[in-house]
Amino acid sequence: MVTKAQMTKQEKEWRAKDDARTLATAEVVRNDPTRLSAAKVAAKQMAEDEKEEARAMTRVANMRRTNTLSSSSDGDGEKKSKRAKPKPKNPHNVFNKI
Repeated sequence: MVTKAQMTKQEKEWRAKDDARTLATAEVVRNDPTRLSAAKVAAKQMAEDEKEEARAMTRVANMRRTNTLSSSSDGDGEKKSKRAKPKPKNPHNVFNKI
């Protein structure tokens, strides 16, 4: 992100104009009950979508690296190690015969 000290005069002018347009649009929406209501519904849905994405990111961040050996619980609290099953050979694959 660019700090205020790093912004050129032209960038500052563009930002001010963009902020003015944003504020003007917000004022129009606030004064139109139909648009305001629709915006609130959309905001609620967007917030729910963001929450789900955040939960997914948290799951990714907490993932552990897995190998061909993985542990699973059989329900009694003890962990069992099981090997990944090899893929069955395709009898029609010519490379299996080499």
